[in-house]
Amino acid sequence: MKWLITATTCLVFLAACTAAGDGEPGRGGTRESGREPSREPAEGIYAAVGASETAGWGAGNFRTESWPRVLLDLALPEFKLVNLGLPGATVERAIERELPKLERAGPDIVTVWLNANDILQGVTPASYKRDFTRLLRRINRTGPEQILVANTPPLDTLPAYRACRPNPPEGGPFCFLGNSLPAPSEMRALVNRYNGIIKMSVKRTGATLIDLHSSARKAQKQGTDAPLVSGDGLHPSTEGHRAIAESFAAQVEMPR
Repeated sequence: MKWLITATTCLVFLAACTAAGDGEPGRGGTRESGREPSREPAEGIYAAVGASETAGWGAGNFRTESWPRVLLDLALPEFKLVNLGLPGATVERAIERELPKLERAGPDIVTVWLNANDILQGVTPASYKRDFTRLLRRINRTGPEQILVANTPPLDTLPAYRACRPNPPEGGPFCFLGNSLPAPSEMRALVNRYNGIIKMSVKRTGATLIDLHSSARKAQKQGTDAPLVSGDGLHPSTEGHRAIAESFAAQVEMPR
């Protein structure tokens, strides 16, 4: 499908622009001045598995304002963060590129947020189910105290999606996801199917579900959702990253 090819090409291009390493700013980020303040010796390891959102895209400063780093500050101040977020990553790619690093790290706490790229790149629900269950089971074998897994927020309301639909809103971002995206009803059905898979996989592996979909719907009803999205219309803003971190922090159980 044309929209799948266009979206995939865009994501690969964006990944190439920001995957230069930890010393480079994420999308919308700024290079830090000086070194990060030193921390006390870590008493545990927190590993974040994900894509560009986890890497910090959309935040003003990807090092200090990405949601995994904010979660570290809010709920795990004595832990060391191993941020494995890889821009453009699908679950399959995370298994190949992120999982080996996680297994070497032996984390006590793990967060997983991987879904949007699979949807945008046309991964079928059946393939996603297979790979996602495999990912959680392999993470589980590393022996973490807790695995927290986020589901998929609504994609059909994002400015980046609406920019690629007929009659896009004025003043929105440019269309970089392709002009042949599924209709809103089809996109909602796809997101719901993915979230059903995530819910089932979380239950089977004993992980903890972080319901970002419900949180986003609540913000939409309250009219507080716009500031949570960055200028590119796709990734969380600095405020959005903090809101995501707070959702995770509310479910963190400190390791024994």
